[in-house]
Amino acid sequence: MGLFLGSLQSAWIDRARSEDQVVLEWAPNNSDAESVDSVLAKLTASGRLERLKWADLGPAWKDPKFQATVMAHLETRAPNELRAALASAGNMHNPHIQAIHAPLREAVLSTESVKELSQKLAEHQLLITRVDLEKLELREESGTKRFFGGLVLTITSLPSRMAQ
Repeated sequence: MGLFLGSLQSAWIDRARSEDQVVLEWAPNNSDAESVDSVLAKLTASGRLERLKWADLGPAWKDPKFQATVMAHLETRAPNELRAALASAGNMHNPHIQAIHAPLREAVLSTESVKELSQKLAEHQLLITRVDLEKLELREESGTKRFFGGLVLTITSLPSRMAQ
């Protein structure tokens, strides 16, 4: 089971952005949080599952295991971009931070946590179609450079679900 800050099986809430948009939010410190299965079942029962558009995973950046997995992927798949980003000032407008966006998106999708979420969504004919990185920065914390910023997954219904 993939972990970050806590199990992917827990710490989820659904947050309505508007009448027609629902966000699955990973909220490890929210006392109302539930398992992803439970939230998806409630959305299905209420007829709101088709309005699920995003999964907000911003808090995942705070987890050392998630960061380590992402960094390991980048070291293997984009070592030059990672070295340049680590040596840069690390702000969101820095060209080296901009250059690492594409490999970083791939790295996020490769984490066990996101793979597990993808499997849960697929059981409901939903697919992660995009990773958005918002205000991405690379800052030093406790002697280690880490990514910070928004992390949002776009969710789309599979064509077979859309036809129903």
